[in-house]
Amino acid sequence: MVMAVSLPLVIQQFISTFVSLLDNIMVGQVGTLAMSAVWEAVKYQEKSPKIAKLLKEFDEVLSLNVDKIEEKNEEIPEEILGMLEERKEARLNKDFAKSDEIRDKLKEKGYLVIDSKEGQKLEKIK
Repeated sequence: MVMAVSLPLVIQQFISTFVSLLDNIMVGQVGTLAMSAVWEAVKYQEKSPKIAKLLKEFDEVLSLNVDKIEEKNEEIPEEILGMLEERKEARLNKDFAKSDEIRDKLKEKGYLVIDSKEGQKLEKIK
């Protein structure tokens, strides 16, 4: 049986865990332990402005500057998108040799193809 916990109590628990971990600084563990408290707050199922505010407060202590991180969205060239679509078709037709060949060409052009249950994903190689 899952019991509903009021959000302010949960936030207080996150704060308490975070502060107690920082109070018990032990070399080699402080970062991991403090970040585990942050991660629990991040993945908490009920999203709210209070959780967001709490994470900003944690960030003030940790100096990660998460609110200043800019997402870099690069435009994927049409040629690459076309190759990706061609590879998708080859996989649907079970032409895995052609699929692998296209994957290798994409890699030469600086893109990594990752296959998953949801389909193929494309990442720019850094």
